[in-house]
Amino acid sequence: MIPIPLRVDDLPAVPGAACAGRQPLWDDHIHGEPDDQREARHHRARAICSRCPALENCRSAAAVLDRFATGIWAGELHDPHARRKSADHTRAAS
Repeated sequence: MIPIPLRVDDLPAVPGAACAGRQPLWDDHIHGEPDDQREARHHRARAICSRCPALENCRSAAAVLDRFATGIWAGELHDPHARRKSADHTRAAS
């Protein structure tokens, strides 16, 4: 397991990733960003991921990060805000 807080040096390497140096396109949330703009940004990120030569390595890196992965990884959104809402909803239903 990767210790928290994460540092850039702690992140798994994904050589050849199309996203390298192109943040914040892959970020889960940007403060103050409207939902429609975030969805469009994530759509662009997913399109780039779909053509990325490092897609499988990225998927593996996201699995290593597990719940600490945030943003778009291998074309999938890893959103801690959604996980928190889901956990809160599950607890409230119990």
